[in-house]
Amino acid sequence: SVTFNPPLFEACNDVPRNGDCGVGAADNLPICLARDFCQGRTQQIAQGNELQISIFGISENSIFDLSISITVEEYKCADQNTNQPPDITHLYEVSDTRYGCNGDYDSASCSSVPTSANRHDVARRLRVIAPNEFQANSDGSIDKRELLICAQVNQSVPSNINRPEWQELYGTSPNHDTCKSCFMLDLVPGSTIAIDDEEGREVTDQEGQLTPYVAFVGIEKSIELRTKGRLPNLDIMILADPGAPAHSSLLAYDEKDNGPDADGFYSSIRKFVFKPEVGQEGTTFLVKFVSRNEATNSTGLFSNSLDIEITVMVFQADWAFTEPCMPVPPDYPADTRTSGECLTAGELQATVGCTQSHRLQIELEPADLPGGQLELHGESIEAAKFLHRDAFYVQELPSCTGEFCPEEISVTMCDETSTGSCCGNGICDGVEMGSSCPLDCVHDDLTLVVQPAQDNQASAQLTFLPNQHQLGRTLLLCIGLRMNETFGGDAVLVQQRTEAKSPSLCIKMVVAACKYCVPHGKTLSFVARYFLNLDWLRLYNSNPAITNPDGLIKERELYLGPLYTVEGGDTIISIAAQMRTTVKALVENNPWLPVNQELNPGDKICVLVCSNVF
Repeated sequence: SVTFNPPLFEACNDVPRNGDCGVGAADNLPICLARDFCQGRTQQIAQGNELQISIFGISENSIFDLSISITVEEYKCADQNTNQPPDITHLYEVSDTRYGCNGDYDSASCSSVPTSANRHDVARRLRVIAPNEFQANSDGSIDKRELLICAQVNQSVPSNINRPEWQELYGTSPNHDTCKSCFMLDLVPGSTIAIDDEEGREVTDQEGQLTPYVAFVGIEKSIELRTKGRLPNLDIMILADPGAPAHSSLLAYDEKDNGPDADGFYSSIRKFVFKPEVGQEGTTFLVKFVSRNEATNSTGLFSNSLDIEITVMVFQADWAFTEPCMPVPPDYPADTRTSGECLTAGELQATVGCTQSHRLQIELEPADLPGGQLELHGESIEAAKFLHRDAFYVQELPSCTGEFCPEEISVTMCDETSTGSCCGNGICDGVEMGSSCPLDCVHDDLTLVVQPAQDNQASAQLTFLPNQHQLGRTLLLCIGLRMNETFGGDAVLVQQRTEAKSPSLCIKMVVAACKYCVPHGKTLSFVARYFLNLDWLRLYNSNPAITNPDGLIKERELYLGPLYTVEGGDTIISIAAQMRTTVKALVENNPWLPVNQELNPGDKICVLVCSNVF
């Protein structure tokens, strides 16, 4: 018997000579090529591809050696009276015979040497190579090339056997060859696939070409694919490996099988759409498209793959244009600072009664993703629509951590494991303020006026007026950036903090102890009486630069009193007694003091000496 791998057709059947399909008059042996083989029961490979077929012959009872004969002819089924076909030996290769393969040409048991044990199991391999180019007809059309491939297993009659005597003795021929098992193999001109790229790039299925695109969460990305070839029924597909990202699909055809055109080409157009969702941001997907003739089987009838990379965009906020800039700490590494950048976190000095004003401005820009900077290739980004209408907000429970923060500093919610300051303990302590922990602290004198975003920029005006209950305290104020939930919300904003790029601007606000900002046009006695509830003379003694207590104060800041450095063993009560003041006065002017806890040596306490308030 004769078999093929991959399996091609059923075992051969005797077919009358008149019903074959252009087999020719090579001999009168039975053949198994029916006319319907030429009407669809064929194998096909596209230009530039190849097909390898293993052919096996087995005889259970033969006393003779076996061999396999293979013939390859080219002709057209539609015209059996064609002229002698051209030389086609360059289109195929036939291997030598191997023995004992047991249905697997590549198995270790296969041998090129026949033995008594393996000579009844033979195999050969046929390799057919489709040409890279097909010759066009005078009208521009290109025909496929049709090959008739036949295989036959033969029994070899040894030279010492007399054929006539054998025939006379046994009434039959000494050898019994199989019938010819034949099939048609079409070599067809392949198709190509390309993209109508609005960015002016040439995107084709050229081998090794990888074309990048960007997409955005919540926005549908559409890519139009075109395929053309010399055969009709062109399909556009996505290769299963690596496949396509979730929430993407190939739509129904915009155009299907247009043609043939003046040059003999058919064409089809289909769209690939991808609408990323949250969870896909910051990811790059590889998608491979191919074209094939959908009326054929799957044996190699594909164009080269058209490969694209789609990166789902994430953004980063650049605070470089915020005014005033955060001052650079003295110990800040000079080699890490980029000229002209404003830090996204820093420390500022503040004084009770002095308004802090900041013009916040960010630029929203594509983030650099792993592997290098993302190239947009001319794609326009309306960054403003990715921002929330109220793009800036004051964060509750803010946190500033990492190398670009002045220190590890945060406001945390109290829980059963909390031991230090935390939000929810009923005390406005730590770095809490009314905006960050409304549970513990009174309302801040703070406003944030947000301006509508334009292009890729957003801005706001922040003002903050420290009040007396914040004297001498360190506060954490963080302004966050809010993204549009329609397009992924905060998931599409890079959360990592760098020098000038961060999802928030964090200010460590150090409110001066024993200082007060004077309202414009006021006298020292007026400030002492109506703003600070202090004796004007003691205030006068604490500010020797003021020569006339009844004149308008030119100085911006007043000292309320001296700063006392805590020593070991000091308590609030002992300090109050020593400085002739009261615990109440100490607490009012040092709201950070731990009333029920020990003081730390080295702490600075604002003292109103001899305030005579007992």
